Amino acid sequence: MSGVTTQRGSLEGYKVCVIIPTYNNASTLGGVINDVAAFTPHILVVNDGSTDDTLAVAGQFPAIELVTYPKNRGKGWAIRKAFARAV
Repeated sequence: MSGVTTQRGSLEGYKVCVIIPTYNNASTLGGVINDVAAFTPHILVVNDGSTDDTLAVAGQFPAIELVTYPKNRGKGWAIRKAFARAV
């Protein structure tokens, strides 16, 4: 566990923000968020019009920033919007 702590500490100096675009990934999203959170608390999840329980799963992580769009516009669009938001 000390290796993860060291990694997290070293990333803080770089002001890292991890963007997670998602569309209908309710079954895997929680694990991805937990894994990323071991390295940085700066997580931006973009829910791109999911029709499953993705939004509910993301809502279980109050420390993340969540951006959600009602209609699926595509991964490229979601990532571009996330970059603009992260800046």
